[in-house]
Amino acid sequence: MKKKTIFIIIVTIIIILGGVTVYNMFFSKTTPEDIMQMIVEDNNDAVISVGIWENGNEEKFIYTADGRQDFSEHRYQIGSITKTFTGAMLAKEINDGKIKIEDQVGSCLTLNAASYNPTFEKLVTHKSGLSTLWDDIMDKSDDLFEENFSREEMINLLEKSDVTDGDYEFDYSNFGTGLVGTAVANKIDDKSSYQYSMNQFIKDELNLLNTSVGGVGDFTNNYLWSQDDEMMAAGAMVSTIPDLLEYGKYYLSEDSKYDFLDLCVNPLTNVDNDYDIGYFWIIDKKSGVIWHNGEISYNDENGREVGYQAFIGIDKKKNKVVTILYNGISYYDDTALTDILGLVMME
Repeated sequence: MKKKTIFIIIVTIIIILGGVTVYNMFFSKTTPEDIMQMIVEDNNDAVISVGIWENGNEEKFIYTADGRQDFSEHRYQIGSITKTFTGAMLAKEINDGKIKIEDQVGSCLTLNAASYNPTFEKLVTHKSGLSTLWDDIMDKSDDLFEENFSREEMINLLEKSDVTDGDYEFDYSNFGTGLVGTAVANKIDDKSSYQYSMNQFIKDELNLLNTSVGGVGDFTNNYLWSQDDEMMAAGAMVSTIPDLLEYGKYYLSEDSKYDFLDLCVNPLTNVDNDYDIGYFWIIDKKSGVIWHNGEISYNDENGREVGYQAFIGIDKKKNKVVTILYNGISYYDDTALTDILGLVMME
């Protein structure tokens, strides 16, 4: 497959906390169909896949430029929703007593004595101070998917950074997430990559048959990661609506097999006055809704911005899961329309 040219955003969508404000001001009385029409109106190739599960009742459909259609399953890139899986793999190790959330990342990786050595808690809550490190990497590369960050390179980047131990505010960090993934994978098996470890975790612990790290989706705007790239932990996963619904339901399950997921969605610290954060999951203080989003956005050969957007929300009070996967990029102001659609459907 021919790779696309200049990448604008790599495996990231900065958590747009202002999205709720936009929703309250402009979309609280708007129907989901209105928002889906906004998404597809300038994209004849749009395929929005939607899944809703509430108290045992499930609804799945796709929406295109021709309107609502019967459900058909597609594999989409899910971008930064991958981070929640990385957090879940960490939570399994913590639940099994092999790691502690307050452990420094150096407990699982060999770092030099002078290296900054953040805790897992700081990394999963985006309070490690490492966000600018990824910005620096982006500035130095024309095509980030031509890069291949080995475990040794991840460690080297951390050791060379000028970040020191201290208290940092929430600042979304792709590198910090990659560091969690490579550290946990190294703890599980120092001879296995994050990609292998995560795919085994998905198979053995989550039993999701159509979700994987490093796979290829069903649409034309795909990319292939360099195999065993340790930055995959930040956003290299592909999945489907049925799998993400099942994944969301595990967080609502009373089956003890999934007790470790409770760690992921218990607040560790605050983001601001409206939101807490668990293991990468954003938690609305008022409603209790747990959510994350994802985006892959880049320029194709014609300079057109293309990519994918994704949303997953979980409401324990309503016993409800909503997930949205879209093979395009659509914004209202600075807020992804898939986020707004998700919030409307959570209501």
